[in-house]
Amino acid sequence: MRLQDKVAIITGAAGGIGLTAAEAFTREGAKVAMADFNVEQGEERARELRQKGLKLLFFK
Repeated sequence: MRLQDKVAIITGAAGGIGLTAAEAFTREGAKVAMADFNVEQGEERARELRQKGLKLLFFK
């Protein structure tokens, strides 16, 4: 895990490149905070990633 014990704040994380980055960073061991203005979609995407076993948080 290349990003073990690192912290990443990913903006625009409700979709597209931001969502992909949030998932990739989490899989590499980073503690990830997803952020987006689209709260409904962001929370849903964070929930989907958590169901895959990834640990991350979503913030507006």
